[in-house]
Amino acid sequence: MKKLYRKILTLRLHRYDLVQTAANVVAVSGGSQIQLPAQGVITAGQTVYQNAAGQWQLATCSAGGTAAQSGFGTRYGIALNNVAAAGQPLTAFVPTVGQSSQINVGATTVQGTVYIISPNNPGAIAPLADWITANQYLTYLGYAIGTTGVLEMLTSVATNIKHS
Repeated sequence: MKKLYRKILTLRLHRYDLVQTAANVVAVSGGSQIQLPAQGVITAGQTVYQNAAGQWQLATCSAGGTAAQSGFGTRYGIALNNVAAAGQPLTAFVPTVGQSSQINVGATTVQGTVYIISPNNPGAIAPLADWITANQYLTYLGYAIGTTGVLEMLTSVATNIKHS
């Protein structure tokens, strides 16, 4: 019984961020494309939020992150281009309230799966099932409309909820 419990626990704690190809990240329809300076190195497909300095910064929902870093109370989106250094212009795809906002995140997705800002790694995208550790914030990005990487992004769903 101990071995079975240990195996179940190991499976539950195994985390899966999407494996993305930056060259395949592209806005599909709707949404807004907003350009701001980047806070640091960012790759197309990574999740970002607008920090207090008005820059795009990698988003995180990890236990060590803040509500703002999870996108709560600020703008958040998905990077559309690569940035090699702080201060360079970064364009992010941001969902628009009241309209379909679709982006190809450059990864294989599972149809119908809800994806979130990753609690595992800053800037990553993960399935909702990864939200299992105490003190992690929750920000819904959207759901996969197929297996080709297209997400229908959701608006106004950065929460100040922490997993307990």
